[in-house]
Amino acid sequence: MQAGNSHSGHERNCAFLNTAGGRFANVSAISGFDFADDARAVAPVDWDQDGDLDLWFSNRTGPQVRLLRNDAANGTPSIALRLAGRSVNRDAIGARVELFQAGSTTPLVRMLSAGAGFLAQGSKWVHFGLGDATKIERAVVHWPGGEPETFRGLKAGRRYQLVQGDGKAVAVAPRAKPIKLFPTVLASPQGSARAGVRLASRPPAPILRYRDWEGEKRIVGQTPGRALLLNLWASWCGPCAEELAEFTRRRKELNERGLDVLALSVDGLGDERSSEPEALRDFLRHLEFPFDSGIATGATVDKLELLSARLFGRHTSFPVPVSFLIDGAGNLAVIYKGRVEVDDLLADLQELDAGATDLRARAAPFSGRWTTPPVRADASLLSREYLRAGYAEDAEPLLRVELQSGGGAETRQLLATALSVLGRNAEAERLYRDALVLDPGSLRAHYNLGLLLTADGRHLDAIPHFEAALRIDPAHADAHLAIANALLLADRAVDAIVHYRNALGLKPGWGVAANALARQLAAGANPRVRDVPAAVKLAEQVCRATDHRVPELMDTLALAYAAAGRFDEAVDAERKAVALATDADRTAYAEELGSRLEMFVAGRAWTEPH
Repeated sequence: MQAGNSHSGHERNCAFLNTAGGRFANVSAISGFDFADDARAVAPVDWDQDGDLDLWFSNRTGPQVRLLRNDAANGTPSIALRLAGRSVNRDAIGARVELFQAGSTTPLVRMLSAGAGFLAQGSKWVHFGLGDATKIERAVVHWPGGEPETFRGLKAGRRYQLVQGDGKAVAVAPRAKPIKLFPTVLASPQGSARAGVRLASRPPAPILRYRDWEGEKRIVGQTPGRALLLNLWASWCGPCAEELAEFTRRRKELNERGLDVLALSVDGLGDERSSEPEALRDFLRHLEFPFDSGIATGATVDKLELLSARLFGRHTSFPVPVSFLIDGAGNLAVIYKGRVEVDDLLADLQELDAGATDLRARAAPFSGRWTTPPVRADASLLSREYLRAGYAEDAEPLLRVELQSGGGAETRQLLATALSVLGRNAEAERLYRDALVLDPGSLRAHYNLGLLLTADGRHLDAIPHFEAALRIDPAHADAHLAIANALLLADRAVDAIVHYRNALGLKPGWGVAANALARQLAAGANPRVRDVPAAVKLAEQVCRATDHRVPELMDTLALAYAAAGRFDEAVDAERKAVALATDADRTAYAEELGSRLEMFVAGRAWTEPH
């Protein structure tokens, strides 16, 4: 659904006919409403007041509303009743109506309810189809929570109001001027390759970086008080070239309106043909492009797509060209998908300083009257998206705004997580502790604070927080692994082994936990934890699972073989580990493995340090 696809898979509407024999016949194709619409709700109502029920459909896709006139039951007798409560609710919701026809002891029964099916509310007229027996003896209304009441004098083909306590059916005159409905064929609107999305509430633009033509990393910046148009283009894109040429031709107008332009090539970021930087630069020189330019990074595009996805609830890749108008305060004002027309751009520049009410009016696809004041979009979800994607620098300012607006324990621990990623551990620790004061039962705050303290070398301080996390959730595999690592650093290897086994039991086949456990079983500094046969078996399992392609796992297998006295196999495994590390350009690690290889060649086993 977030990609804009149909949740139901474009299943056509279905209609089933009661054959009065305990079975139903599928009459979808001949019923007239088996559209391929992504339908969600259907509401019955006698819209044209001809005595049969017509159907309103609400769809997730276009058209969003359909009215289907019922011509299948024309001429079939019916009656419609509108109930009015006095001692009960005015609409008599919950009432049960029994309609007795002459010659029949079994009444027709209808319930009056509020809502019908999913997201639908039909008419409050209680409708009865009468079939062949058109003479009506009486109607009995069982008012909700009240006594039943009988109404007589009803005739087929009429509409009546039944008021609680009156005992008299009052005929309701038909609409003075009948509605004439004409069938229409709805054509799907034609799509466009261009769209300008003007935002009613402007989120801050993320921190964006690009490479200049010398290959240096730069941050997308703005001249104070001037707007910026960030344009993403590709050398293989025809509309991109036309757009850049138009920017060039109308440079004077854009400069006079206080706009700077930064054109970033996305060549090579996707599956498109890639061009050399010098060729891209020559392309812009040929156009005599007067504005700043460079090459976009993958993170730049990713951040903008995350922002777009959070704004619109759709996770789709951008087309090219695509441009972003950023106002003088650094907030995203307009997203242009497809080629930007400079006249549209100039019109949007005039509105950059508009108030919230005017911005909302421009953002709406059609005019109308608003019943609520403009509101600023909640950036809390965007901050979490940035943090989840590893963009802590973008999450931090949004989380600080949220904290100043009254954010609680969750906001503090999320901000602390962002700060720890940015290396600001002292402030992160303070915020984690503040979060735990507000919410002592926060598993995430305990766990993340434990990780932070462990990374700072304060494993003794970290252990109580991992223990608290495990009291909250004993099945938290990551917390078992984290406390095992901290216990090992605290020289409590026996306790660490228990948690390594717990982590592996909760996540069988987890390579990290299996590797850590195998190293201790094979060569732990504490002899009490060693179990060499088990270490060999476990190390062989994880190496087979990774096709012997991970140097850390191969190293563990080598030291397990060495502990078992199988030095030839240890040498082979360690040589493989050295080769893997070398191929990955991990020179320092390859040298460390090489020193162990020399030990195994000499017939000496390895013992893990305290």
